[in-house]
This record gives sequence, C-alpha cells and structure tokens, in this order.
Amino acid sequence: MKKGFKIVSIIVFTLVLIWSALIITDGVVTSNFHKKPIFASADKNTIEKDGGSGVYKGLGYSITLRGRLSADTHFYVYKTEIKVFGITIYKNEE
Repeated sequence: MKKGFKIVSIIVFTLVLIWSALIITDGVVTSNFHKKPIFASADKNTIEKDGGSGVYKGLGYSITLRGRLSADTHFYVYKTEIKVFGITIYKNEE
C-alpha cells in the first residue's frame, strides 16, 4: 500500500511541476520578452485586430494581454495579467 501511495505522489508532484513550468514560461515570455504566450491558446472571441491583444487560455490559467504592432510588424506586449483559477497572480503595465 505504501509503495502505491509513493508512486501516485510522485506522479501528482511531477504533473504539478510541469503545470507550474507552463505557467511560469508563459508568464516570463509575456512579461519580460513582450511576446505572445507559448503554451496558452488564444480565445478567438477576445482577440482584437491589433495583432494579438486579448485573452489566452491555458490549463487552469489565463493571460490577458494588451499590445500593439511595432514598426517592424512584431507584436509588442505592454500590459500583462496572469490569473490562475480566476485569481490574479501577476499584473504588469508599462
């Protein structure tokens, strides 16, 4: 019984670690590198015509971006809000 519990605990811990890495990666990409998230997908109902502003949804988290196209036609993020299960954990505005 203890061996089975240990295996389940390791699997759950590994899944939580991977999930956390997804959130952290998307957060760093959007807030520090000012680009669109890698793992979260765009909510088609919220994306605006400016190149990518809107809500991006991941597994249990969402990232709200506001941005604009730069002179070289790259999308530049100037506002980021990250929510995990509806609770804001990060908010940045430049």
